Amino acid sequence: IRDILVVFNQKMALKTLVLVGNTIKNETSEIVFPKSLLVLDLHESGIDAVGTQRLKLPVNLQELYLEFNKIGPLGVQGLELPPRLEILNLQSNKIGPEGIQSLKLPSSLQTLYLDFNNIGSEGAWGLNLTQTPSLQTLHLSYNEMRDVGAQGLQLPTNLRVLNLIGNQIGPAGAQDLKLPQSLQVLSLSANEIGPEGAQRLQLPVSLEELYLGYNGIN
Repeated sequence: IRDILVVFNQKMALKTLVLVGNTIKNETSEIVFPKSLLVLDLHESGIDAVGTQRLKLPVNLQELYLEFNKIGPLGVQGLELPPRLEILNLQSNKIGPEGIQSLKLPSSLQTLYLDFNNIGSEGAWGLNLTQTPSLQTLHLSYNEMRDVGAQGLQLPTNLRVLNLIGNQIGPAGAQDLKLPQSLQVLSLSANEIGPEGAQRLQLPVSLEELYLGYNGIN
């Protein structure tokens, strides 16, 4: 992939680069991308912890898609994110609670996907979003957070969209969710909230869309 990028680096006007499904691994030196890039899509490219450390990302990059790779907790530690990044997708990367605690997010970030990373309740407590005041959309579906994780989740005050589908959250977790007053869309489908938890939900007055399917609410 490095030889191809040498050619791409000569195209100074290149703004979007999609390399989905190609293999980026076993690299022994930095992989340098064109400085003009604003959008980079590397999802499902076999990137592991070592490969993540080899990525030399453009400083002006705004969107980065790394879903369905093998980054893991060690890869997250070596991931240097550009300071102007607005969208980051790390879905399905086996990050776990250790990786979540090592994740350093830029303050410019507006949308974050962390679905299917098995962060558990420990990761929910360790997720530091105080560094991302601009964050408006957060996806954390299918992470086995349970009630304990829901209770420890600290959300940005300006959040607009929150996806917590499939996290085994019950009535206690539903009651203790600290939802920001700016929230407009809340997805809690496929949890274990039940009728008791539905009544306990403390919903902000700003909420416009609420998804509670498959929760045993009779």
